[in-house]
Amino acid sequence: MPGLAQLLPKLGDIVSEAGRIAQQARTEPKREIKPDGSIVTNGDRLVEQFLRAELTHLVPGSKVWGEEFGHSAEGEGGLWLVDPVDGTTNYAYGSPLWGVSVALLRGSSLKLGAVVEAVCSATAFR
Repeated sequence: MPGLAQLLPKLGDIVSEAGRIAQQARTEPKREIKPDGSIVTNGDRLVEQFLRAELTHLVPGSKVWGEEFGHSAEGEGGLWLVDPVDGTTNYAYGSPLWGVSVALLRGSSLKLGAVVEAVCSATAFR
C-alpha cells in the first residue's frame, strides 16, 4: 500500500467529486428533520454513500464514522470521519457557504484529510 501522502491527490479527486454530487443534488432538494432537530438533505445522503465506498476502497481496512449512516469502530486501516455536507442548513436554504469534509484517524492522530468548499450561486433571501 502506498504511503498516506501519496494518497492525497486521489483523496482530493474523491472529495471534489463528492462536492459535484452535492451540487447536482441541490437541483432537486429534499429536506427532512432528523430526530435531533437538525436538517438532513438528499445531498447529505448521496454524498455520504459515495464517500463510504470510495474512501474504504482508497484505504483498505478502513471504516467510516459518518454523520448520516452511523458510526463504526476504527478498522485496521483507520477511521474516516465524514461530514458529507458541512453546513447543511446553508446548503439546504441556498447559501453558498458549505463544503464536504473528510479526515482519516488512526489511533488518536489525524493522518490525512481534505475539504472542498462550495462555489455556487447564492439565492436571494428575504
